[in-house]
Amino acid sequence: IRKKKVLTFADLQQEYLTEFFSQDELDHRKRSYEPSTMEANQIISISDFTRKGLVEKYNIPKSKITTIHLSYNDALFKPAQNNLKVRNEQYFIFPAGRWKHKNHKRLIDAFSVVLKKHPGVRLKLTGTIQDQDDAISDQIASQGINNSVDFLGHISEKELPGLYQNAMGLVFP
Repeated sequence: IRKKKVLTFADLQQEYLTEFFSQDELDHRKRSYEPSTMEANQIISISDFTRKGLVEKYNIPKSKITTIHLSYNDALFKPAQNNLKVRNEQYFIFPAGRWKHKNHKRLIDAFSVVLKKHPGVRLKLTGTIQDQDDAISDQIASQGINNSVDFLGHISEKELPGLYQNAMGLVFP
C-alpha cells in the first residue's frame, strides 16, 4: 500500500515472556509484528515501556514512535454518587483475561492469605475463558477457597462501573 501508515502498538509481551506462548503463536507474531513496524510511517505506543521495547527489540528509531497513553471513558467510569454507600458484599475485583502472564497464580496465593484474616471477603474475576482456566480452578480448589471466588466471565461496559464502585479495591498482581 503506497499510503502513509500509522500503527498502534500495544505490547511486546512475546519478546519478554516467550514461555507464555505456543510456538505457533510466537511464529505468527514474528511474521507479522516486526514487519508491520518496519512498514509503518509512524507508530503509536501505549506506554513508554512498549516504546523502549520497540527501539531495543526491533531497532525502530525513537523519532518514529509516539507514546499516547490509554485513556478511560469518564462518562462511563465516574465516582459513586454516595461515597458512604454501605456494601452488601465485600470483594476485590480483578478485571483481566485469564492468561498466564496476568499472574492469577500469585493473586490466588495472596487472596488465600487475606481470607485467613478476613474470611468474609470475596474475589471476583472477570474475563473470557482461556487456557489457564483449569489451572486457576484447580489452584482455587486445592486451597479450599472455592466459596470465596466468583468467575464472572465477560462484563459489559454498562455493568463495569457498579462493579468497580462497590469493590473494596481493584487487584493488579
